Amino acid sequence: MTKNKPNSGGRPLSYRPEDVYAIVEELLTAGTPTDEITTTLVKDRLCLVYSASKSIRPEALQRLIDDAVEEFISERNDRLIADLPGSVKASLDDFMAGAHHSFSLMLAEQNQLAKQETDKRLDEVVADKRSAQWLITELEMKIETLEREKETISAERDHQTAEADGLRKKLAAANVEMSRLRGGNDMLQQMLNNMQMLGARSDEGSLKPSP
Repeated sequence: MTKNKPNSGGRPLSYRPEDVYAIVEELLTAGTPTDEITTTLVKDRLCLVYSASKSIRPEALQRLIDDAVEEFISERNDRLIADLPGSVKASLDDFMAGAHHSFSLMLAEQNQLAKQETDKRLDEVVADKRSAQWLITELEMKIETLEREKETISAERDHQTAEADGLRKKLAAANVEMSRLRGGNDMLQQMLNNMQMLGARSDEGSLKPSP
């Protein structure tokens, strides 16, 4: 079991990391559960057995404890596997090969199903995209048609407006001319009336008897 752990920084440790590893190994070998190997337990043993200072930082000590537990368990598992009989290892290798094949086949089938679903969804997306593009093209054509109709209507409106303006001008000119002619006619009528009055007076004078 590795027991030399460098200090990661900060003030120097008041104890040796290898002492922490030794305490953890003793506890695990004695059957102490990993969740009971606390910083308090290890600190007390460091102070008692290795005369460490009581001002031990729990954070740094906990990191060493975690590393020691992980390393001890890993080494123990490696030893257990190494102690297996050759026949068991061979059977295990065959089993693992079969399990690997079965697991690979299961993953391959799931991958194929996922691929088919993805391809199906992709085809749907492509179809939706094409439909959207066709709809956009159709709407753009309608917009162009409406724009052309709008231009035609605007041109017709402008033409009719200009024609109406021309008719208004002609009507105004006709009104002026009628007023002028009506005025001239009134003068002529007045002259005729005056002449008639003068003629009537002349006739009255000629009809009087001579003295």
